[in-house]
Order: sequence, then C-alpha cells, then structure tokens
Amino acid sequence: MSMIELIIAMGLTAIILVTVGGFLGAAEKASVLNGAVDRNTRTASNAMKEMERTLRVATANPEQASLTDDPAFIIAAAEDVKFYAYVNLASAEEQPVIVEFKVDPTTRNLVEYQYASTPITTGYWSYAAAPTRTTVLGGPVSVQTSGGQPLFTYAGSDGSAVPTDSTGAVSGTTNLRSIDSVAIKLEVGSTTAGARSNVLMSNTVGMVNLGQAN
Repeated sequence: MSMIELIIAMGLTAIILVTVGGFLGAAEKASVLNGAVDRNTRTASNAMKEMERTLRVATANPEQASLTDDPAFIIAAAEDVKFYAYVNLASAEEQPVIVEFKVDPTTRNLVEYQYASTPITTGYWSYAAAPTRTTVLGGPVSVQTSGGQPLFTYAGSDGSAVPTDSTGAVSGTTNLRSIDSVAIKLEVGSTTAGARSNVLMSNTVGMVNLGQAN
C-alpha cells in the first residue's frame, strides 16, 4: 500500500469512527431523554389520579356552633389546595379528613398532607392541627406550565373563574363556598416550564358533593 493510499484509508477510518461515535452519542442522549419522559409520565399520572380521587369527594364541613356548614375549601391558592373530604378507604365507617396538596417551595415537589378527624358528637368532627400523614407525590413541578397557567384554578357552578386576590388565592368565605370545580394543570420534570423531558397533564374535577360531578 502506497503512502497516499495509507493516508486515504486512515482518513476514511477517522470519518467512520466520528460518524459512529456521533450516532452512539445521539442514541444515548435519546435513551436518557426517553427514560426521563417515562419517569415523569408515571409521576404525573399517579399524582393526577390521587388529586382527582380526593378532590372529587370534597365536602362542606358541618359546624356545631353554626347553622351554616364551613366551606369545603379551606385554602384555594395557585399551588396549595386544602379541603374537607370523605376519603376513608380503610373501613366502612364514614369519617372525614382534611386533605392538602401543596408544592414545597424549596424542592418544588408536590406533597399530599392528610389531617385525621376525631368525632365530637354525632355528625361533627375535630381535626388534627398537624398532618397525620405526609406523602411526596413527586416533582419537581414547574413554576407555571408552558402555557402560563398555575397548578390550580377554581370555577363556580356557571363555569366562570372564582375571584382571587393579588397572590392568586381565593379568599373570603363567600368565594370559597362558591368553588364548584378545580382545574389542574400539572407539569412535572423541571422547575422550568417547557423543558424537553417535562410531562404536562390537565383535567377539571367537579365535586360530586358540591353539585357538579366530573
């Protein structure tokens, strides 16, 4: 083999190695991205199912000292929703709990808190001051979705948005009592909306005990 042929052969070999290396690198990156998307899809799906399951059975809380029940919702903010609900699946006894879904401001994980109840007298309950059960549903949750929407928004029975204050929270007993459905837009994978591996899921949940079923 002449020197020129050797140089040509070495050049062709280098080109092939670079091409193969680039292909393998791209395949590895695609595999990593697909794995992240798969994990985020499972995380978002499980979190959505849990929020839908509990929000659907939100209910007003009977108040012993008043003829008017407390509103079902205690907190109704952009990244924090707290409400009374009958979600006891451990026994046949109907016993309410307080459920809260909140984005941890430090980790951006979505966390579920439950506050157990204790009967006062027939039909009336007191609730634990601190969570009796804490479950990290996953994250990180984007600060806002790629469409610019917050995690939670609230509507009345006519479908119109319930008024919020400057922080994006529903305030005042009248407004809290008017909530009839909750729109959830959950984007998981990165705190930055629209990141390549992010997964976005959305649904609107109506409360069967408040007049509108989903």
